[in-house]
Amino acid sequence: MDSPQVLRKGTTLTTEDLEGVRTPRRVLVTGANRGLGLEIVKALLERDDVDKVYLGCRDFEAGTALCCGELWDLGGDRSEAVELDVSDGESIKRAVDYVSKTLAARDDGHVQKSREYLDAIVNNAGIFLDAEADIYRKSAAARASLAVNFEGAMNVTTAFLPLLADDATVVNVSSRQAARTLGFLEPRHRDAFEANDIEAVRRAAYEVADLLDDDYGPYTTLATPAHGLSKCALNAWTRIMAQQRPEMRFLAVAPGQLRTRHNPVVWEGGLRPRPPRLGARVVVDALYGAHASGSFLAQTCASDGTRFLRGEYETHDDSWESSATQVVDWVVEPPAA
Repeated sequence: MDSPQVLRKGTTLTTEDLEGVRTPRRVLVTGANRGLGLEIVKALLERDDVDKVYLGCRDFEAGTALCCGELWDLGGDRSEAVELDVSDGESIKRAVDYVSKTLAARDDGHVQKSREYLDAIVNNAGIFLDAEADIYRKSAAARASLAVNFEGAMNVTTAFLPLLADDATVVNVSSRQAARTLGFLEPRHRDAFEANDIEAVRRAAYEVADLLDDDYGPYTTLATPAHGLSKCALNAWTRIMAQQRPEMRFLAVAPGQLRTRHNPVVWEGGLRPRPPRLGARVVVDALYGAHASGSFLAQTCASDGTRFLRGEYETHDDSWESSATQVVDWVVEPPAA
């Protein structure tokens, strides 16, 4: 099932396609005090058109230390830490209250005279539990991953909606494994993920999670099932929100294999993940690029997409600075009609 919101592989967009869309000046980044999230913050602060970057951090002290140290040297007072645990509803509410107060413009008499809005959210906070198979059952790992990678992004965005500009952009950090997982699902589950019903997506996601422990079930050979399933659900929500809120932009972005605490090992055959700063460029380029709402974006080495799946794995040089994006299909191999 193709969504009209999803552009086909090879589609080229120009800046005229999104003429008049707000340039994000105030951005919230979740999971921002380490790894990819921190590099996204740095990439944003390097831009002259960014006024404020909020670092959503579970470790508030670590985030504050960054804002007063490394990030201060880069962007002065344009960064600010916000305590935010995306899996904790009360933490999300407190973060909304805090950001709301900082966005309220006040005169010298401390009387609110106007307010500003967030222009973008980058839902980066996430967990990767597939590498800890000796600790978690597959179903437990998948459920925990869904709670953070999928439900966490939804809950943060929903809570911050009153603070978002009417034409704001929401970028969800996804993975190519999401598309591979969708292509692997049984028809009944794939149909649910491709429906325009977030509750159907949620039910199907947790049903698949429970089937992962079945040694004779349909998903015994699914690679990194917890991660892929949670990002697959995140992509589905991205597409649904693009349809439900056409005045805003919702993008799912796969930054590629990165060298973070989630993925620290050298891959077999000498292949290794890239530094997170390169993944951050992919995310930030997507945020400021001319991409239609509902798109799923990933890095590629070739403009025609012929090396799409090979590009990120064949690079060994950390100096490789390509950050081009290519609009790709939601499933690698669409089902036959």
